[in-house]
Amino acid sequence: MFKSRKVIALAVLMVVMSFVVMGAAYAEKSYYYNYTNKDYGFSIGLPNNWERKNVNEVIPIMAICPPEGQNDDFQESISVAIDKNIGGMDLKTYLNESIKSMKTGLKGFKNVKTGSIKLGNSDSMWLIYTHKADTGLEIKAVAYFLVKNHRGYVITCSTTTKEFMNNMTLFEEISKTFKFTK
Repeated sequence: MFKSRKVIALAVLMVVMSFVVMGAAYAEKSYYYNYTNKDYGFSIGLPNNWERKNVNEVIPIMAICPPEGQNDDFQESISVAIDKNIGGMDLKTYLNESIKSMKTGLKGFKNVKTGSIKLGNSDSMWLIYTHKADTGLEIKAVAYFLVKNHRGYVITCSTTTKEFMNNMTLFEEISKTFKFTK
């Protein structure tokens, strides 16, 4: 008798835990807006409460965090940029050429760290870097580089240097939702 109560209690606990896990998974998925770009063949999950805009052909999507108070001096952002024709560059070459461009195009650019990660089913390389905004604020970003069909894709997640570690988990989570759709 005691053994059967234990089994029933365990079964009830498992059912309750499955609802908790399913609820958490649903909440996590509903936190994101799934942006899909059919022209460039990719999708990415972006926070629902962030403003989304199409900047131009090079940056088809950018998401901007709403201000987090009166003293918010920088709004975090995530963008996907497309290099339409990178020729036969492989991923490492594309990253290195991008770093060269950043050195000349971004004031005070510093390469902090690089590495590699799988995003969806695709190989990717990441770069953490800093630079100075026109306002003098030091920006820290992580950029994820991917190559497919002679195109370069760059997911850039930016914040201030002092807020970077507070946002890195979110940036990683969002970047991991990126997938090629064709």
